[in-house]
Amino acid sequence: MKDKAGKYIIKGVFILEVVLAIFIVFGVIVGSVDLFRYFKMIYLTPPLQTFSLLKTFLGHTLLLVIGLELVIMLVQHTPSSVIEVLLFATARKMIIEATTMFDLFLGIISIGGLFAINKIFAPGKTIGEEGLGSESEGTGKEYKLEDDVK
Repeated sequence: MKDKAGKYIIKGVFILEVVLAIFIVFGVIVGSVDLFRYFKMIYLTPPLQTFSLLKTFLGHTLLLVIGLELVIMLVQHTPSSVIEVLLFATARKMIIEATTMFDLFLGIISIGGLFAINKIFAPGKTIGEEGLGSESEGTGKEYKLEDDVK
């Protein structure tokens, strides 16, 4: 009886996660409409005043990307999807809110730590064309930038 109840609870939680993921996707779709408004504002703003507007645009875009990665994390339940969300969140924080070199240094250390964690806990997985956590051509060899250049 306990085993059956546990299975129903787990299934219910998974369904709730999927529903929340759908809400997040809907929110990202609604939020992406603002990107077109930003394009218009960037085009109409004088060149010397576009820096802060472009920074806001990048922040909004990366926030939408983080939302999509969060959906993947909710549905897949893999360690690599969690690392991807953290990578995008750290990159957004560095681009938008870093004001000192120490902030940038901490962001770089954080991203390096995330790559190290990925390498340690998923040694056969690397960053490939499909994103973080994909096998490199199924051979187990590491993905290298030179492979794309050839």
